Amino acid sequence: MLFRLDICDLKTGIPLFEKVWKFIGTGTALCDGICKLMLTFFKMSKEMGDNGDVTSVMFEPNGPLPQFHYRASSSGGSLSSSSSSSKRNKTVITPQTRMACARTDLIAASVFHDLTDDPTKVQEYLEKIMAEFQKLYSEQLASMRHSFDEFQDKPETSTLKSADVLARFKDFESIADQSCTTFSGT
Repeated sequence: MLFRLDICDLKTGIPLFEKVWKFIGTGTALCDGICKLMLTFFKMSKEMGDNGDVTSVMFEPNGPLPQFHYRASSSGGSLSSSSSSSKRNKTVITPQTRMACARTDLIAASVFHDLTDDPTKVQEYLEKIMAEFQKLYSEQLASMRHSFDEFQDKPETSTLKSADVLARFKDFESIADQSCTTFSGT
């Protein structure tokens, strides 16, 4: 079962799209936080000597948080990390939740899903969603690049607002819903 989907600009982390099916919490602040968290995991993986391709992060509300995994590099290896649980970590995570994530040269996407879902199918879903998003919006993303960069460099003077950006891509919701239905097999 898919809980939520977030898509952001890879370079700046600016949220582009959010779809919530079943998740505690919604809104631009949460979407922004999830996008920044996802990019932090990519960066952390790269700084640890890998290519930065994090594939999943597992959240266990009643246990250590988080556990994250990335694709093994050519030298092999795996990564598992945990930190102590706290009340603030329990506010937005449903039981047995995994965040799968992927990226292209333009965007990054994450989907929170049930731990019992097949990870391969979830990654295939993400790849399909990202390909469709880029096919539909690559020109629009290119035209917004200056605004994204300006927001990243000088957020206090930028006229760009997260809610406005999310609104520009709201029509992608029907595709996300249809893909979710296909993923769920209903």
